[in-house]
Amino acid sequence: MVVAPATTNVIGKLSYGIADDIVTTSMMASESPKLLVPAMNIVMYENPIVQDNIERLKRYEYMSLELEKGTMVMRSEKE
Repeated sequence: MVVAPATTNVIGKLSYGIADDIVTTSMMASESPKLLVPAMNIVMYENPIVQDNIERLKRYEYMSLELEKGTMVMRSEKE
């Protein structure tokens, strides 16, 4: 299962076993491999609490992609 975007809220809920919406309930109930794709402000992502939550989930065999720093831009299909 893939959660993309994985918000700070979803990561925090999953790391503490809170399953109170369709995303967290599905993840907690699944026996499939799990991948989180964090998507948030870089300052939020680097917050020690968020990093602790990601590390906690890795101990439970969740996989997580690393967030990349950079400017977010919208590109038109014509480019």
